[in-house]
Amino acid sequence: MKPKNVFLMTVMAIVCYHYVAADHRKTYIVHMDKSVMPMAFSHHLHWYEATMRTSVSKPTDMLYAYDKVMHGFATRLTVDEAKLLEQKHGIVSIQEEPIYKLHTTRSPEFLGLEVTSDVMLPESNSGSDVIVGVVDTGVWPGSKSLDDTGFAPIPSRWKGMCQTGRGFNKSSCNRKLIGARYFLKSYEAWTNGTFDENVESRSPVDDDGHGTHCATTAVGSVVTGASLFG
Repeated sequence: MKPKNVFLMTVMAIVCYHYVAADHRKTYIVHMDKSVMPMAFSHHLHWYEATMRTSVSKPTDMLYAYDKVMHGFATRLTVDEAKLLEQKHGIVSIQEEPIYKLHTTRSPEFLGLEVTSDVMLPESNSGSDVIVGVVDTGVWPGSKSLDDTGFAPIPSRWKGMCQTGRGFNKSSCNRKLIGARYFLKSYEAWTNGTFDENVESRSPVDDDGHGTHCATTAVGSVVTGASLFG
């Protein structure tokens, strides 16, 4: 039976609750129909940029562009700007970025799992050779649940990356934690650029603990003699 791999992504803006009062802008995800891009544009990013610029009252940046699961971009808009942009050619939808609250540390009960796993685990085959992506507050690479002892090489189909930053280097990833990324642009825009690196990490490191808890609950390796208090 092959062990599981886990890919950790961190979205640092997960606990944002307000926006910059100066311009009342919020982050929006704009879904574009790339198939109707005008021939005048040599690249879809140029089209996205031009479409965005015609709908804003003052300059705003494209935070992220998407071209895998969907086509589009993320940017900061007022409510009126979002309504105006929604009417433009090629727009499929515009959604305000949702804000999620961290819920519980009692994951088995929260997920409706039984205390005993004698039935569930044998039937699941422990999810052998499965790559799982987790979007949360980050990951603590030193967790014993992410130890890669006995793991085979990283699957060749893996196309992700191990993004480095404070407290997180290339060696933080291994054959268990095969990749990690962090996304800060929306969070930094919300805080008006006042990101406090003494409190939070500009890296995939989990400063909260929630991401590590959830990821290792889902796909962590068995740790012998684990204790509630470490």
